[in-house]
Amino acid sequence: MVEDLFDHAALGSAKHGEDALGRVKLMTIHGSKGLEFGHVFLLGWEDTLFPSRANPDQDEERRLAYVALTRGRRRVAISWCAWRNGRPAGANSFIDEIPAQAKRDGWAREVRRNPRFVKRQAGSLADQIAAMGF
Repeated sequence: MVEDLFDHAALGSAKHGEDALGRVKLMTIHGSKGLEFGHVFLLGWEDTLFPSRANPDQDEERRLAYVALTRGRRRVAISWCAWRNGRPAGANSFIDEIPAQAKRDGWAREVRRNPRFVKRQAGSLADQIAAMGF
């Protein structure tokens, strides 16, 4: 099953020398350092998954969150599951640290009901980063 997914992804990948415009890149947060993209989708931001409970250095996890959030030039979308592996899960604590003016209502039903996400005019990226305390 996993092999089928990777085979399918490989068919959609740009070959060496081909234009990769309009293609999706799947990578880790570590692999994205120094890169920028028009749109970034961050998946699995549950409190049970990210930040990692295995890493005792939560400051390092926060820095990784910052790296991930600053990779998108136009939009960064964050998603999380209400349930993972048969157990309840919720949005990770780093989402609460994102300034309210940088948040937008999303497509998911739970996001619209969540009072943390309100429609506001976002400031510049520099203003948003400064508000995050970085």
